[in-house]
Amino acid sequence: GIAIVDFSSDLIKDLPATATAERLAVYSIVNTLTQFPTVQEVKMRVEGRTIDTLLGYMQIEDTLVRDTSIVK
Repeated sequence: GIAIVDFSSDLIKDLPATATAERLAVYSIVNTLTQFPTVQEVKMRVEGRTIDTLLGYMQIEDTLVRDTSIVK
């Protein structure tokens, strides 16, 4: 299934403005939620709205799937 998560704008405000920080933030959320057997995809929202990107580096308007390439 799809998990829809809604964050306050603090998620963006407190995030360092780098592509790496954005990718790590997104996939720490996605990879955590997809550990649950009923979640295969994650849809992120901020303040109830679907957004295209958190910081402008990565598109997140569609559902996201697990990506373990950032895990060592």
